[in-house]
Amino acid sequence: MFQSLLPSLSVGVSSLMTLVLGVFLVMSLVFIASSKSSASPEDIAHATFCFLMKSIALMLIGTTFIPLMLTILSGQLITEQSMYAPLLVFFTGVWIFIHFNRTVQRIDAHAVAVPRAIFLYSFQFIGTIAAILAGLSLLASLFSITKISDLQWQLPVTLLLAGLLLSLSFGIHTEKKKKHHLPSLRRKK
Repeated sequence: MFQSLLPSLSVGVSSLMTLVLGVFLVMSLVFIASSKSSASPEDIAHATFCFLMKSIALMLIGTTFIPLMLTILSGQLITEQSMYAPLLVFFTGVWIFIHFNRTVQRIDAHAVAVPRAIFLYSFQFIGTIAAILAGLSLLASLFSITKISDLQWQLPVTLLLAGLLLSLSFGIHTEKKKKHHLPSLRRKK
């Protein structure tokens, strides 16, 4: 009985190890990038942690946004009972995002500068790539000789909307931050 669980257990353990190593890699890269800052290492680590949690919150929000948009575009009716789990995931993601957004506002601006820039430009990049690929998929399906089924246009439209939302919202946020002039990362002598 336990032998049948071993392959899935090893996949789970290797996925967990990959996640842990990925988090350590991101943390160490942010520390290297922030090493010229006058902020304390604890503040930099705290800011990086907050932005990692905000990323997880956005993933939770995205896991409910894309299926909901697909359901709406397909014209399917949504029962009340089938909406409880996605709403719980969505509101958990929103709560995590708001909580860590408020937490990061209390951290020194020098410690937050590099993790915030990495966070903002990463999601702007992801949104732009998703929008470009979804747009290309839509164009390719329009020029296709075969009849377009419902799923061939609903998924690209949903991903195009999600990509544009990510790209434009984070693009606007980065432009607003440029106007406020982020603090210099040079050490004061």
